[in-house]
Amino acid sequence: MTAHANSEQLGADRSERRGGPSGRGIGFLAIVLLVFGLLFAYLDLGLAAPIQIPWVRAVVAGLIGAAILATLSIPLASMRSDSEKPGLLRRAVRWLAGSGMGVLSFALVFLVARDLASLVVRTDLRTETVSLLILAASTGLFLLGFVSAQYGVQLRRVTVPIENLPRELSGLKILQISDLHVGPTIRKGFVEKLVKMGAEAAPDLVVFTGDFADGKVRELAEEVAPLADLSAPLGKFYVPGNHEYYWGGASWIEKARELGFTPLINAHEVVRKGGKALAIAGVPDPTAEGFGFAGPDLGLALAGIPQDVVPRILLCHQPIFTADAERRGVTLQLSGHTHGGQFFPWTLVASWVHRFNAGLHRLGALWIYVSRGTGYWGPPVRVGSPAELTLLVLEPALR
Repeated sequence: MTAHANSEQLGADRSERRGGPSGRGIGFLAIVLLVFGLLFAYLDLGLAAPIQIPWVRAVVAGLIGAAILATLSIPLASMRSDSEKPGLLRRAVRWLAGSGMGVLSFALVFLVARDLASLVVRTDLRTETVSLLILAASTGLFLLGFVSAQYGVQLRRVTVPIENLPRELSGLKILQISDLHVGPTIRKGFVEKLVKMGAEAAPDLVVFTGDFADGKVRELAEEVAPLADLSAPLGKFYVPGNHEYYWGGASWIEKARELGFTPLINAHEVVRKGGKALAIAGVPDPTAEGFGFAGPDLGLALAGIPQDVVPRILLCHQPIFTADAERRGVTLQLSGHTHGGQFFPWTLVASWVHRFNAGLHRLGALWIYVSRGTGYWGPPVRVGSPAELTLLVLEPALR
């Protein structure tokens, strides 16, 4: 391999931000408390209030409150220093928060549907029976989504037709991992299963398109260690996502390097198979700039790639920069970030927000593949957007 010495500018010499902006912190906190207070009031009045049995009503209201308080506690965890050891209590709170977020998200959808239906039907729907049905349905959907998130990761094979692909590169296999989010609810056993699946796919290249973890390196080094066992003859490459910067950007980039990945921070490498070259370029997530690190620079990442090197593959955590990448002659952009919405109704929201939400897309001469993510964030649940470990196979385009 020939490394092109674009400066990685990791910002290791700069202090890492431990909290939010102080000037706006109080106002932001007030808005968050207001939103969550209104959410609690709506869920309490909609779900708990119609229940006639006092102790059941109290339990339901208490669970709603506990889940919301646990969710509010999550941002505080990011203020811990690397020297602090993780505790069982913090993991339990994160499990409660994630599970509560999942159940309440489903319940919120059902409540809104109930209230909209109340506008067009004469039957009173604000009853104990309807509340219990909503709770049962929300819990059932959460359990189905939990099983899917924990045990439903599949190897998804995607064929990408490439024009002018050299014969020697036909059938080249790229294994993409994205949005793993190792943390309180995704641990070493989950990672070991992924590594085994990836090894069985026998890829030529492995790429990791960001969001390694939700926690500090000190806490999660052992949990991500199995990734070192994943190998590929043409190498392993990595770009950071937004979550790396929330948890100590430079330390996670260095950990990726220790695990055998080559970080591509506005840089590229040229690798060869059968004597034919292809370029792998990468840019950091735009979040980097807010934490004092170098932001994405496509021009710098692609500078110096020989004109005759095809394909040119760009690793970019968020599915943005596609227009610029197409103008600059990128062949294939690999991204993640969206999770495909992860679960209903956010699957619909994600498809509205992101032009390229999940799967394979085409923009002019550029192919874009957006992974739905290998892990998950927040609620340990996936409904309507299954997790994936992606195997992209390059094939010559049919003329």
